[in-house]
Amino acid sequence: MIVENNEIAREYYLNKLRGILEGSVSIPALKLEYSYDPDVMHCHEAEMCPARVYYRRTVQPTPPMSDRAILTFMRGRLFERILADELPSITKDGISGRVDGLWNDVLIETKSTTMDMDKFNPITSQPHWLQRSKAYCTLHGKNSIMLVVWFLVGNMWTHKTLNTGLKCWDLNFSDQELEHNWDYMKLQKQYLMENVSLKIFPHSSWIKSRLKHYECGDCQFNDICAYPQKGNPK
Repeated sequence: MIVENNEIAREYYLNKLRGILEGSVSIPALKLEYSYDPDVMHCHEAEMCPARVYYRRTVQPTPPMSDRAILTFMRGRLFERILADELPSITKDGISGRVDGLWNDVLIETKSTTMDMDKFNPITSQPHWLQRSKAYCTLHGKNSIMLVVWFLVGNMWTHKTLNTGLKCWDLNFSDQELEHNWDYMKLQKQYLMENVSLKIFPHSSWIKSRLKHYECGDCQFNDICAYPQKGNPK
């Protein structure tokens, strides 16, 4: 994997944000992709907690999101939707994904985070971002994608001088990296579809291997989940 900082793209997206604030650029409409085809797994489902994915596909109606979850997720969603010019969804091997856009014929993935900008490493800080980025490359037959990240707190934790920031990186993957990632995605799809079709709750070891530290606190299924939250007994 090769990572290169892209200052030209950074300036482009800053100008787009400037245009939105000045009224010369319109904000695209929000598009949602939450219709769950029983034969198709979305790329994001291969990185979420398997228990959460299972409940979202088997429990209806879906419990409402908490106030905290709404405010937390909307913060990032608003930024991502402002910068995104989403391409149509693509499905391959029963796995679908919709990349955030194209810039100079390069795929774009937009993200936001409260991580310190100076501590962030595009290779190691958010592995699940790379997983989805590789999947988008496979779906579009490309080996590279640009990661655009808005740092909501800038570098205030380390230097306390910049309270927000924006960076862009070109991520270039080898064929072997993309193939390995896609094989993993297909395996996750197989597990997910088997659990949902047989109404079997995901095994605790599978949940533990994928559960992110923040997911339990903001999960809509917190009250009914059969998995001990964050590895601790209820």
